[in-house]
Amino acid sequence: MQATADPFPEWERKHGRVGWGAFSISMRAFCITVAIVHLVLSITFVALRFINTDDSKVPKHLLMPVTKNLGAWMNKTEAVKFPTPIGDKLKSECSIATQQDSRSPDYYIQPISLYITTYDTRCAIILFHFLSFAFQLGNSIWSEGYYSAFKNGETHLSHFLEYSISASVMITTMTIQLGVHDIYTLIGVFCNSWACMIFGFLAQILYHNNTPKINILLINWSPHWIAHIAGWVTLIIAITATLSSLGTFLTCINNHKLPDFVVPLIVMEMLFFSSFGLIQILEFVKKPPAVSDHGHNNKEERVMWAFRTEFWYIVLSLCAKSVLGFVVYFAS
Repeated sequence: MQATADPFPEWERKHGRVGWGAFSISMRAFCITVAIVHLVLSITFVALRFINTDDSKVPKHLLMPVTKNLGAWMNKTEAVKFPTPIGDKLKSECSIATQQDSRSPDYYIQPISLYITTYDTRCAIILFHFLSFAFQLGNSIWSEGYYSAFKNGETHLSHFLEYSISASVMITTMTIQLGVHDIYTLIGVFCNSWACMIFGFLAQILYHNNTPKINILLINWSPHWIAHIAGWVTLIIAITATLSSLGTFLTCINNHKLPDFVVPLIVMEMLFFSSFGLIQILEFVKKPPAVSDHGHNNKEERVMWAFRTEFWYIVLSLCAKSVLGFVVYFAS
């Protein structure tokens, strides 16, 4: 009996190439190339980091304070009254919390913001580029291992593990640049972003394994959609915390003027972050099952969608990290 030829090499030539005509390269070569670009960018920012080791000469927006907010119990007999330093810039509908009466008549609670440490934005930029380099190179360095997932029409799960760290560092960096310096808020932003990517990771696993639907409140739910929706919830929470300081500033401060780069940066990064979720939605909706209800073999279509998803994840990751890194470092 004659063995059936493996159709995957033909599918790879048809769907797994990046470029045009004779200038196209394989998806694996593309992944390695982008990994090298991330390495070059990481080395570039390392060089910028060590060109000037005197922190006093480093632009202040690259070294941001991390604070801890607390309410200190102060004896009223020892209180020192001080004027509100912000003058007439504060709108009448907003007020600064300067003190709060406590249950004890002899004490009041004074809000205090304590300096904890310094967030070095340069190191954060180096880290998220290096993580992309390490994961993408490790994912694609072995040809057979790299293509094994595509042969089954599946997406590489390692992307979600990398994003769980790198994207969380990115959104934390943007948060502190927008004026949120409280350590617990920053931890919340990081953890919610991490949870978003892990939910995406779980959604992909449940989808790959074709996990049966579960009945909740008389409705049959696909488990991968539950995990996917949970990812959006945690991402929205992280974004809300990221924009909280900016929202308060725009609401309460008279005659405000934002730097020109702020709004475009926010819009672009939010589009990049949400695009990852939209790509997963397209995959879940458009990628057909391996065998249709009518017995049709859909393996080629699944391979095509796996390659498309891989391509857009790599491109979006490079664009999001490059835009954030260069704008935060060089914009003024």
